[in-house]
Amino acid sequence: MKRLARYSFYGGKNSGKTSVMSRVIKKLVDGGYRVAAVKHSRGEYTVDSEGTDTYKHAEAGAELVVFSTSIETSFILKEELNINDILEVIESIGISDVVLFEGYKDENLKGMDVSDRDTWNEENLDDIVCEIEDEINVFNILNRLPFLDCGKCGYSTCEEMARAVIEGVVRLSDCTQNKSVILKVNRKPVQLTEFPANMIKNTVIGMIESLKGVDEVKDVSIDISAGDEI
Repeated sequence: MKRLARYSFYGGKNSGKTSVMSRVIKKLVDGGYRVAAVKHSRGEYTVDSEGTDTYKHAEAGAELVVFSTSIETSFILKEELNINDILEVIESIGISDVVLFEGYKDENLKGMDVSDRDTWNEENLDDIVCEIEDEINVFNILNRLPFLDCGKCGYSTCEEMARAVIEGVVRLSDCTQNKSVILKVNRKPVQLTEFPANMIKNTVIGMIESLKGVDEVKDVSIDISAGDEI
């Protein structure tokens, strides 16, 4: 699953977060990027309205309510998700290049304090857009790495190496891990040397190619739950 660049705009109430983020979104979209936007509010609000059919579904006990029309699809999950869970959902949809957050201040999330007018003004919005574009480029490189964080390249995480590649300090080819097979067990990446990686790849592709209706195999994704019976 493709990892997405992310950036946050935060600050006090009425600091202009929505205004700044909306302008940045427009500049990114005009530049050809696909943007996902996430708004966070401290209050206990809902986008649903009392008395609507979807409200009644949730009131009856549905934890996830979906409202679909010819122009949009709205997913209403009746619980709070953290940043990582939100990112995972957006990444699973797979239509965006970057996720912009409004109202989140997190040490692991790059962003800016909109209430500090020394950090931005009308003239340097383009600089903010360039900073976000740099993040998109980093994550484009990161998605070509194995997400193992093995440290063999000299960097503690694949993201650190991706940033070093962007800076020209190292090359993408300096990653010695096999990237054609990414194995995860219990959602955690497992390091593979060349022999087991090729064995898994050749075995799986060979079996799939023998299946009826399968032509050329370009990419394979398999999720196995060891506890389920077939």
